[in-house]
Amino acid sequence: MRSMMFHKQAELFLVILIIAILAVLQLKSYMPVHTKAKILHSAGAAFQVARIDNVLYCAYHGEWPGDNEQASRFGINTGYLLYDEYFEDIQLKDGAITLKFNEFYPDKIVTFRPAVPAHDLFGPMIWVVGNSRSADEWLVFGEDRTNIDESYIQSYIK
Repeated sequence: MRSMMFHKQAELFLVILIIAILAVLQLKSYMPVHTKAKILHSAGAAFQVARIDNVLYCAYHGEWPGDNEQASRFGINTGYLLYDEYFEDIQLKDGAITLKFNEFYPDKIVTFRPAVPAHDLFGPMIWVVGNSRSADEWLVFGEDRTNIDESYIQSYIK
C-alpha cells in the first residue's frame, strides 16, 4: 500500500514538474512579444507628439529645427519626457526625432526621420526608421542613430 501511495505521489510530482517546465517555456517566448509591444506603443506615442512640433517648425521656418533648444525658442514643447516613462532623452535634430530608452531598454535608440520623394520635394512626406528607404527614391533628412534590434521595429519599417 505504501509503495502504491509513493508511486501516485511520484506521478503527481512528475505531472506538476512537466506543467511548470511548459509554463516557463511559454513565459520565455512571451517576454519578447511583451517588450516589443511596450517599445512600439511608447515610441509611437512619443513620436506623434514630437512629429507635430517638428512639422510645425518646418512649415513656419522652411527648415527643420537644429536641436531642441532651437525648437523651444519657437515655443514648441520640448518636454517630451513627461509623456512617457520609457525614455531617457528625446531629441529633435535636423528633422530627425531620436528617442533614447532608459533602463527599460538600456542604451537603445530609435530615430524617426522625415522623407520626401527625391523628384518632388513638395510631395508627400513619410517617416522612416533606420535605412528602410532607398536614397535614390527618397530624400531623407537627419542622421539615423537607430541601434535597436530590427525585430522590435518591423511594423514601422516599410
